[in-house]
Amino acid sequence: MIKVIISVIVVLSIGLLIIKNKSKIGSDDACLCTEILVNESFVDKKEKMPSVKKCLSSFKNFENAHFECIKSIPLDHHKIKIDSHRSI
Repeated sequence: MIKVIISVIVVLSIGLLIIKNKSKIGSDDACLCTEILVNESFVDKKEKMPSVKKCLSSFKNFENAHFECIKSIPLDHHKIKIDSHRSI
């Protein structure tokens, strides 16, 4: 009986973690949230739009979403090699 109760508690806690993680928007979606949060009419109608509510709960405002978006873009610049024997 105790094993059954422990199993049920473990399954319920795993289920709650899955549901909680699905409701949050990841940092990869920050750029999409910047597009949503920059539009004032979307923010004004946030009660009718679940995506706007998720963006606001994940990033709080446009500036935070924009900052996360910028951090998610890889900016590795490769070195440019110039051949001095060639003319441009």
